[in-house]
Amino acid sequence: MAAIDADGKVIALGSCKWSTNPHDAAELDKLQTVAQMLDIDLRPLYFFDRTGFSKRLHQIARERPDVHLLATTDMD
Repeated sequence: MAAIDADGKVIALGSCKWSTNPHDAAELDKLQTVAQMLDIDLRPLYFFDRTGFSKRLHQIARERPDVHLLATTDMD
């Protein structure tokens, strides 16, 4: 998914999963590939998940301020 501003510029990229498996770090690689294909600078990256996130993705999010993890329980 992509967030677009009024000028049509991509301002954020995201991945949303509604499976029983948590997001893993491979999803970050996919978003980075999409950013390259769109020829955009990396923007904030958002991961939305019903069941959670892998330990590795949690570690990456702690190290990178542009990576945001949001579980359904965070959206109440």
